[in-house]
Amino acid sequence: MAKADPKKEKLLMQVLKKIPIFNGLALTQVRKILALCVHKSYAPGDKVCISGTPPEEMFVLLSGAVGIITQEGLKVATILPVTMVGEMGVITGQPRVATVEATKPTAVFIIQKDKFDAVLRDDDEIRSKVYRAIIDVLSGKLSNDNVRLRDYQQEKSRFEGQIADLDRRLSEQERRAEIALDLAAESSGRDQAELELHVGEQVKDLLPRALVVDDELEFRKLLKDALPSFDVLEAADGAEALEMVGEEKLDLVITDIRMP
Repeated sequence: MAKADPKKEKLLMQVLKKIPIFNGLALTQVRKILALCVHKSYAPGDKVCISGTPPEEMFVLLSGAVGIITQEGLKVATILPVTMVGEMGVITGQPRVATVEATKPTAVFIIQKDKFDAVLRDDDEIRSKVYRAIIDVLSGKLSNDNVRLRDYQQEKSRFEGQIADLDRRLSEQERRAEIALDLAAESSGRDQAELELHVGEQVKDLLPRALVVDDELEFRKLLKDALPSFDVLEAADGAEALEMVGEEKLDLVITDIRMP
């Protein structure tokens, strides 16, 4: 990048020090990383990187916001500054597993993989500190995943009884409906299939209604598939969930504990 004045350079190095894989570096070492950085701006909708492509660079998100989009086109997360994007691909060499798209006017530093690799290759101390920081980051993610799994298991246990009770009530209603249909068909002389269609149209809104609140789309889909006897509504955050609670009549709410 172009040489900055001392005050600006100091500020930019402080920004880089906020990045987990760089925060163990000395200032002289951070200056080496800063020298690799190229500033670039993106407009909303611009692709920062694309799924399936080689990881030829990583990005320091300075301002704005980016969305993480799966290969199926689903937006699964929003990333805010200051943070790193695409660093694991640069470290592992694996192709991108998601597309990153700017959702606001966004500014980044771009660090090319070949230049970063050269710094790591030439400076044993930087390489050691960066790799140690990456291990710490991955350990932290694993710990967070374990906590999240524990929370899900606790939620599952908490709601299992209520779900089972609602399923029993629904099964009892279905048995009663079958008996009623048999009697109605016998007394009216109408075809039972015709009566079932008519009754189904009348009672389709009587299914117990559940609200699943979680910021991860895949987990919401998993719970929805696990509740075939429910009319399942979904909310991706607390604000959306509160709006639905005020508008809908709900029999069951399943919500993540840690969620925006």
